[in-house]
Amino acid sequence: MGFENTSDRQQNGHNALEEKLKHQYYLRVGSPIFREVRVGRRSPNSECRWIDAVHILGIKHVARFDVCDQKSRDKFARLVSGRVVEVIEAKRKLNRSVIGQAIVAKYLFKWEYPKARAVRPVVVYRKGEGDTVLEAVCEKMHVKAVPLAG
Repeated sequence: MGFENTSDRQQNGHNALEEKLKHQYYLRVGSPIFREVRVGRRSPNSECRWIDAVHILGIKHVARFDVCDQKSRDKFARLVSGRVVEVIEAKRKLNRSVIGQAIVAKYLFKWEYPKARAVRPVVVYRKGEGDTVLEAVCEKMHVKAVPLAG
């Protein structure tokens, strides 16, 4: 597995630039990335939540599978157990919203997959669309901010 889609959300009009940014991050890290990973459950006031992408450090190859039903989520839990993962949110521009999404994604992922050794939030955005103040905030909040050609 490399960068195959892990849900049908991408085919349903998901932002092409965000997909390109996630693909570029995959090329940079050189190891599998699961796209569109579902976390959490529906609640009366919310649908399921989705993380744009999850990178599991230290894995070179893994057979592709969707992370959406309970069986596949159990398989994914075994895969992330004891490993460091990056939860990735992608947006055209670095802004407060995407930083917040990455931070929330970190905690949702920890709740869903408590056996992951560490969860690191990452924001990927188009090069030239950064903000020095928000980049400093990311550093302070331990959010990895990665500008990529878009």
